Amino acid sequence: EAAPGAAPAPSWISAAPPAEKAPKPGRPPSSAPAFAPEARGLRLHRARSADASRQRSSEAEERGLRLHRALQAWPDLPRDLSAGDRERLERIVEVVEADPVFAPLFGPDGVAEAWVGAPGPRAFSGRIDRLAVAPGAVLALDFKTGGEEAHAERPPAEHLRQMAAYRGALRAAFPGRPVRCALAWVDLGRLSPLDDSLLDAHAP
Repeated sequence: EAAPGAAPAPSWISAAPPAEKAPKPGRPPSSAPAFAPEARGLRLHRARSADASRQRSSEAEERGLRLHRALQAWPDLPRDLSAGDRERLERIVEVVEADPVFAPLFGPDGVAEAWVGAPGPRAFSGRIDRLAVAPGAVLALDFKTGGEEAHAERPPAEHLRQMAAYRGALRAAFPGRPVRCALAWVDLGRLSPLDDSLLDAHAP
């Protein structure tokens, strides 16, 4: 009861509190897509697959570099090569030496890791794995690790662009001489000579 002379109490003091609204039905966190066990498993699987893919790619790249370094020192192969890789390198060299056009690459005129380049708007520089300035032609060879049998028959476009660029630089360095290019597939034991018409279609 209010004291004499006091202002009357506001009406809300004696009013009943409003009824609480019932909460809207929700979805338990475990059933939400972001937290569902199968979603977590899928994300984990994808992450592991991506990690495994990166690891395989890194291992393949390291192996490719190791084999390229070994071929630079040919015929003195490093002792840390596996027996399988040693056999593959010996085999691909035999294949090249048996080819009537590209045999000079491992002869007295052959050199490893020859730098080439071109100036201008399409400037580039690179290293040819094996180069020989033979009496009849300038020979260029690039080793490739991995690959499938189909690649030996029809090399990927990026390899053709690479070799077409090398050919252009060699033509400029040795005007008037024919330039012959090829890819050597170490793991396949195959040699892929590259016709001029094929390289013309991928020339820069």
